[in-house]
Amino acid sequence: MSRKPRNPNNEPSERRYKPHAVRRARGRHGIRLRPAALRLMCEYIRNGHSEVLEKQSNNTSVHRVRYNGTYYRVVYAKKQDVIKTILPEDV
Repeated sequence: MSRKPRNPNNEPSERRYKPHAVRRARGRHGIRLRPAALRLMCEYIRNGHSEVLEKQSNNTSVHRVRYNGTYYRVVYAKKQDVIKTILPEDV
């Protein structure tokens, strides 16, 4: 029995998660984030300029990161160095 590949389009995970995070930022916060903004948030997290709110696994954690004077709750994947999604404020 053959298994389906986890990544059928063979795309890097960064390419898959960026559009998701951008859509969630617009839908949940009404802002347009460009991929460069997500890369900057990842840099802030890597350099310790964020608050870890929850560690979900060895790879994934929830951070509170400041961008353009506003704090956002983001789900960050360390191994892929990518923001998977932006969470609503009230969760």
